[in-house]
Amino acid sequence: MRKHVIVAEDEGLIALGYKYVLIDAGYTVTCCSDGLKALEAFRKASADLLLTDIRMPNLDGLGLVAQIREINPDTPVIIASGHVSPDTAIPNPTGAFTSIVMKPVSYQTLLKAVKAALS
Repeated sequence: MRKHVIVAEDEGLIALGYKYVLIDAGYTVTCCSDGLKALEAFRKASADLLLTDIRMPNLDGLGLVAQIREINPDTPVIIASGHVSPDTAIPNPTGAFTSIVMKPVSYQTLLKAVKAALS
């Protein structure tokens, strides 16, 4: 069964790039343009991985991660952002997998992070 990845990214071209790279690598992908839409998508069909930006309208990435972790604390998360540093406090009460990749991120780096998160 294909792993399901929810991508929360408000920049359309970036989201589209992530989507096609992940689909080509064998994943099922749901793209959402903000944190609230991603949370709604997760509630409808929980995902194996959340790939999120930090700065988004309606619900930012950190708020999204916190709410997803309330629903399923073990959901692995990858944060792809140009506005985060390694010392940013990420909501992670259970020690679930969390990775930060800095934008702009190469598709090769993104795929390595996804594979590591899901292994």
